[in-house]
Amino acid sequence: MNKILLTALIYSIPSLSYAAGWTIIDTDELWQLSEKTGGAILDGLATVAGSIFVFLIIISGLRIMGSGGDQEDKKHAKSLMIFSVTALIILLAVDVIYKLFFDAFAPFR
Repeated sequence: MNKILLTALIYSIPSLSYAAGWTIIDTDELWQLSEKTGGAILDGLATVAGSIFVFLIIISGLRIMGSGGDQEDKKHAKSLMIFSVTALIILLAVDVIYKLFFDAFAPFR
């Protein structure tokens, strides 16, 4: 029972402070910080993933050209190329979803 009361008290502190006019955390600054931090992380991931993508495409292309008719090696290189393109598409989708999230919640700042 004490855990329930303590949990309810902890969860009600932000609403009580808001009703009293106090601000524990400046939500606008927190929003801007999370937007900058998340954007920086995604930009860094996009840079690294783009470099890895170009490297994997070159490697898989060289493996296809150098397979010498070996179907197993061609199949391996083709699956590597498909995997790297899929990973890049997923990364771009995450970036789009992230930007849509911040654009959708921008009026609530």
